[in-house]
Amino acid sequence: MKKTTTILCLGIALCMLGCSDDDDQVTTTSTVPFSLTASLSPRSSDAEDTGILQGNWNANSQLAVMKTGSSGVPKTILTRETDSSDTFTGDLSTLVKNENEIAVFYPAAAITATSSDTLTQTLNLSGQDGTLAGITNYDYSWALCKASMNETTGSSACEMTSLVTIGKFQFTANGDSPLNNITRITVTATAGNLYSSAVMKLKDGEFSSTQTGNITIKNKTGISGTTYISFFPSEAQLHFTLVTTTGEVYETATSTTIKLEKGKVYEAPTLTCTLLPSAKVGDYYYSDATFSSERNENKTCIGIVYALDDADGNLSPTLSTSPFGRIVALSDNQSSTKWISKAEDIEGIENYTTADGTLTSGVLPYYDGTADSFFSDKDEERIKGATIHVETGQPATWVSEGAISDFNGKAHTAYLGKSSSSYPAGGYCYQYSTSGKSAGEWYLPSAGELTLLWELQKTGVICKDKQDCFNDFTRKGYWSSSEHSAESAWYLNFVSGAIVANSKASNYATRPVAQF
Repeated sequence: MKKTTTILCLGIALCMLGCSDDDDQVTTTSTVPFSLTASLSPRSSDAEDTGILQGNWNANSQLAVMKTGSSGVPKTILTRETDSSDTFTGDLSTLVKNENEIAVFYPAAAITATSSDTLTQTLNLSGQDGTLAGITNYDYSWALCKASMNETTGSSACEMTSLVTIGKFQFTANGDSPLNNITRITVTATAGNLYSSAVMKLKDGEFSSTQTGNITIKNKTGISGTTYISFFPSEAQLHFTLVTTTGEVYETATSTTIKLEKGKVYEAPTLTCTLLPSAKVGDYYYSDATFSSERNENKTCIGIVYALDDADGNLSPTLSTSPFGRIVALSDNQSSTKWISKAEDIEGIENYTTADGTLTSGVLPYYDGTADSFFSDKDEERIKGATIHVETGQPATWVSEGAISDFNGKAHTAYLGKSSSSYPAGGYCYQYSTSGKSAGEWYLPSAGELTLLWELQKTGVICKDKQDCFNDFTRKGYWSSSEHSAESAWYLNFVSGAIVANSKASNYATRPVAQF
């Protein structure tokens, strides 16, 4: 009996080993060399538009290939062969069979999915630098074709279809001299629709959804001559706010609504720009990315300037004006919400265990004829050294340690904006949108930013009485994006000026802010 049992167990073990080998063979994905001829139609005959706009691939161009008919097939990256006009090569999974349909997309880097489990892709137009070389990263194109496969190789051919419009713009400061050294351009729509992102279906190359917003072009070295901008198809009257390397701010607009057609190059007439004053704390900020000290009723105000930044986006208390800065939304977006749904120490956000480097909590000053007024008569509770200039609204003195030294709300919210269900306070601010500022541009202010907003309201620099479209922070607590620990985060009480680290499960209001 024992011998029989032993033989039976050995047989079962051998059977299991055999099954394991078969499973390994099934789950292991093999590849074969694959060649794709992908042609481009020329869209411009201008001599300056060399490369992709004239139907010529750039060196080292890459295509993403995805099987459309079934899930679980890995994405393939094909690279343009050296000295070849339109031949791309790589290794394609043998899960792609003869006559199977494949989707081809350029540029490959825009496709974040790793397999055919995901056949949609969100495409963005942020990050453009305004140059001909840079536009290739946003000149999205697509094709659908069938793979010709055998046991050792595969091949196919397709003609790429452009999914965007490429705009060419020339700007002048006075109708004659070109406006050069442009470091930032914010494009908005004063009529019609301008889309900042779109979800594309790889199966048919169509957009299943689009998001309205602005397009911001940044170029630290400065753009001179023709500016190239990629657009999703739409009809819009375009407005441009431009900043130069010397910090001058200009605005201009197309004279009429223009049609941005898929696969076309739109060359605009030369646009004459008007010089604008730079921003100051307390200015109105509009949906077209301009600002003014007196409210322009013909424009849509979406926020009030509460801080000035340098060209690198760092808050600078020494500036009196700047083309860069931060705005606060005109009203709360949440009257009561938790900071987080489940206790967690967010990796990437620094923990601050004190308010100012010394006090674990404290009361902020407010202006009542002097900069040293407090709602607490206990000196040991008072936070010293966080004051602003009443005339300019800029920080006069500021602590260098603790939560109120933290001005990194935008970076913090990038970690929190993934989910409003998991991270309600940050998520709701991240998802907040207005005309001219779309979701992802707004964020939950840090403890330092929230402290600055407290001081500005108490001094009357930013308040309902001064800016009639602004709704004051109400007499309640407001969350900041600054973290204390896994269990607690910093909030500011807009009744007493107390800044305290409290349980992330507590409910407080939120007010979004944004950079420009």
